[in-house]
Amino acid sequence: MSEATTFNVDLTALQALGLYTGVSDVYIALMTGEGTSTTPPTYDKPFLACESTEIGMTPTYAEGKQSASNRSIRKRKMLTGLTTKISYPRMVAEKRAKILGHVMSGGLEILGDKAQPKCAVGVCETRDDGTMVMRWVLQGEFSEGEVTATTEEDDTLTYTIPTLEHAGVRVAYRMAIGGGAYTRPVEVICDTALEANKDKTPETFFASVPDLANLETGLATQTV
Repeated sequence: MSEATTFNVDLTALQALGLYTGVSDVYIALMTGEGTSTTPPTYDKPFLACESTEIGMTPTYAEGKQSASNRSIRKRKMLTGLTTKISYPRMVAEKRAKILGHVMSGGLEILGDKAQPKCAVGVCETRDDGTMVMRWVLQGEFSEGEVTATTEEDDTLTYTIPTLEHAGVRVAYRMAIGGGAYTRPVEVICDTALEANKDKTPETFFASVPDLANLETGLATQTV
């Protein structure tokens, strides 16, 4: 096949893809067991945490470089985590308290030095062709968001959008990906533009955090 033909085929495939237009609801699953290098983590049943107005996802990396004989002989970049920043218009107080490690007593929310619980967070981006990308960031902790409010002016309404930040890290579980290779997962992504995922919805994908041991079974015959 000529280069021109290959280019045109690839361009046609790109033109068929949808463009990102928005974000959907946020789901959270509290971690009940962190797992080990040989056993995957376990999670409680996910719950709908909030609607979202904006989601920002920032990967973090570890990088290593070794030089010898006046040249670089090894360079490696490895994903170590994913920070997810969620802007949300409203959240039920009991749910916010649960993910931040607050104490609820007599309808009051008490902030203290209680450890933040580990959890997985599920977010979803939508496209204009009806497809979407659904993600589970598998392990991390939420941190307190900055609280701001502004004075109300005559004939003007200004809404303040709070934010939460989830600092995700790799799980301990070493997942086999074929060919003798392993990976410690940070995130699981489901793109409904793929034929295998076309029938999946947020209701089904976010009903539970994917079982890494089950996913590993599906990867065992692949080569890397």
